[in-house]
Amino acid sequence: MEYQTIKEKMDELSKQFDEEAERLARNAIDIVLNQARIILQNDENLYEFIMAMGSCFFTIKDGGKYDPDSYDDEGWDGFCESDYYVRSYNGIIDDNDFQCEFFDLVDKLDEMFKVKGYPVRFTATSKYVHDWGDTIKNPVVYEERD
Repeated sequence: MEYQTIKEKMDELSKQFDEEAERLARNAIDIVLNQARIILQNDENLYEFIMAMGSCFFTIKDGGKYDPDSYDDEGWDGFCESDYYVRSYNGIIDDNDFQCEFFDLVDKLDEMFKVKGYPVRFTATSKYVHDWGDTIKNPVVYEERD
């Protein structure tokens, strides 16, 4: 009988731990999304924030993408180039070096809670989009937040 009581107590504690870990993970994601929204609202050159599959970055209104993990031929530069992203940017990244603080925070929260696995993209004023598929064939259409 005593063993059953200990097992039940351990199961209860394990459940409480799992619930608390889930709550902290949701809070970590909220922190990232709120800070990204603030950055988007304060830089007219940035278009959207995208996070999924272990990566996160801002896109730029004139067609570029800022990604802290990208490299060019000469080493790290924070920009990616592809068929539909071009390298050009002028704004908060250069002036305030926000990327170090923001992306360091995201990396720290990702180590603990895997926040970069949470698929989301949004603009300064849009609702969150969680499922966007192939954006080359079907570009994302954003709706304004309520």
